[in-house]
Amino acid sequence: MVLVAAAAAIVVGATGLVTTLTQPDAQTFALSGTELATGAKARAELRDTPSGVEITLRTSGLDGAAPGTYYEAWVKGAKGLVPIGTFHLRGESDRVVLWSGVDMAAYPAMTVTVQPEGGGAASSGRVVLSGAVPPGKR
Repeated sequence: MVLVAAAAAIVVGATGLVTTLTQPDAQTFALSGTELATGAKARAELRDTPSGVEITLRTSGLDGAAPGTYYEAWVKGAKGLVPIGTFHLRGESDRVVLWSGVDMAAYPAMTVTVQPEGGGAASSGRVVLSGAVPPGKR
């Protein structure tokens, strides 16, 4: 009986661990590379939190930003363009965590641009990744 109870506790504990690692409340969608990054792609994972929408971006085939530049992620909708974070991918990781403080239902598109350092706050318009947030994902 003790052995059965211990086995059940391990299964429950392992199930909790898998749930925590896979984030079942997260919603995912794909971003594709543009002519500026033809081999690039990414998967975005959205998760609502009390402080905003956490967006985990997992990239593939996107080179690190060249010195003097960086990547900036944006959400776009009828109300305009909202920056959600910057990164450079010059290290070993292909995982980036971004944050949106706006209601994603109003911003159905996501893009990533390459920006020049010191170029100001506006988008350069040089899009390297682009994707649509499916309605059920917002």
